[in-house]
Amino acid sequence: MAEKPKFEECLKQVEQVIQKLETGKLGLEESLAQYESGIAALRKCYEILGGVEKRVDLLMKDEKGNISATPFDTTATTEKEEQERSKRRRPARGAASPSDSEPAE
Repeated sequence: MAEKPKFEECLKQVEQVIQKLETGKLGLEESLAQYESGIAALRKCYEILGGVEKRVDLLMKDEKGNISATPFDTTATTEKEEQERSKRRRPARGAASPSDSEPAE
């Protein structure tokens, strides 16, 4: 059985294809062949990353101090980031807005 390609190998192949294409020295047919090869390697990179993402677990302690593995929840991070952004956008109550302190023209 053939060994599965590693992420780093696929990524290196993508980088090599990009370098070859950027030289501008390839003919149309060779450029197309390189492009197709690069796209196939890039798809493999995404496939490998998708598999890794499914395996990512967060170790969390419960109230008793026991450690348990739970699936990685990307929405929790996104929601927390949105809350932080929203806090920065909203001025505190009673705080002067920038337009209040600027002189009128």
